[in-house]
Amino acid sequence: MMAGPPDSVQILYEVFTLDGGVLAAEIGTRAWCPIAPSDWRNEEPAIVYSFLAPVLDVSRRSERGEVSVRCYGGSTQFTDANRLMRLLGKQVHDQSFDVAAGGIAWIWQASSNPSLRDPDTGWPYAQSTWIYQAVARPD
Repeated sequence: MMAGPPDSVQILYEVFTLDGGVLAAEIGTRAWCPIAPSDWRNEEPAIVYSFLAPVLDVSRRSERGEVSVRCYGGSTQFTDANRLMRLLGKQVHDQSFDVAAGGIAWIWQASSNPSLRDPDTGWPYAQSTWIYQAVARPD
């Protein structure tokens, strides 16, 4: 029996929180999709990601798409959010990953928007969009 589609939410969570990664050193396990928990108050750095256009390939063993990532620096300073976005780029841009939930064959930064403000909370964040290909683990 062929494996199903990749669990891209879990795969990217594992990539963002990878042990020993420069990003995980800052965010720990604070990577959420598609929204942050209601009790989180931007007192610690975190990322929030959501998928824009996932498309499964014919074999249903991989997925290509775009993911939007908001980097919150854990403070009221734009510089902290922008620094976290640079760490995200350092860790994942033009890389591949093999994690427990599956893998990332490739991931590239498509765009970035530093120094934005969340309209609901007023918290500063930096946003970037990434294109990726995720692959499922074989059965």
